[in-house]
Amino acid sequence: MRHPRPDGQDPYQEVLVSPRYLAGSNGNGEAGFAPVAHWPHHHLDDGPCQLLVTSPDQRVRIGWFGDDFELWKITAAQDALSAPRWTATFNHVTPAEIVAGLTTALAHDYAEADPYEDDALFLTNPPHRWSDAVRPLTDAGWTRDGGAERGTVEIIAPDGQAGILIDNRRSRPDGEAVEL
Repeated sequence: MRHPRPDGQDPYQEVLVSPRYLAGSNGNGEAGFAPVAHWPHHHLDDGPCQLLVTSPDQRVRIGWFGDDFELWKITAAQDALSAPRWTATFNHVTPAEIVAGLTTALAHDYAEADPYEDDALFLTNPPHRWSDAVRPLTDAGWTRDGGAERGTVEIIAPDGQAGILIDNRRSRPDGEAVEL
């Protein structure tokens, strides 16, 4: 049974959200794949990953899980058979522009790298300190918020509309891991 909303609006009414990044994912993945449209596409009918786009040498893998809570899983490895050096996972509320920003940077770094040299920026080891990991944000004017819980760090965008939370409370076997 459908109950009317107190404000009288239809809950399925389309609305314009501005700025766009506040709307979350558009549900189709097109923006994230646009920078790597020329890379091999593997349509997977079975399993949770519906589309896998890989760099030509398969060191970079971009998976789209369109029916899941976590829509994207992006990894980079030393070679096609190596375990990922790093993994980035984005959920259903992540704006498409964030994913597109990462895939754009990956496509650029991949194009600039020499496959026979160890100069691929996308394979650079992560920094040991969280402050180094977020330097691009702080250089762009993001600031640390003092209201985070003990063992966490919160950094807020200049417009106050976005932020990251770094949780250092969990013990991990790899002390370099930082969750954003």
